[in-house]
Amino acid sequence: MTEKALAERALAHTIRNTTDAAYHRTDLLEQRREMMQAWEDRVLAEVAEI
Repeated sequence: MTEKALAERALAHTIRNTTDAAYHRTDLLEQRREMMQAWEDRVLAEVAEI
């Protein structure tokens, strides 16, 4: 999966089909977790500089 596709899933755009939505919530969970951790680290580093 591309970084763009992973970002789209992380943004939690609405999926109307409930079955598809369930798969999207669990699919690639670990990759999404890593991406969100990297974002948190970046934001906190910038806040610490203020």
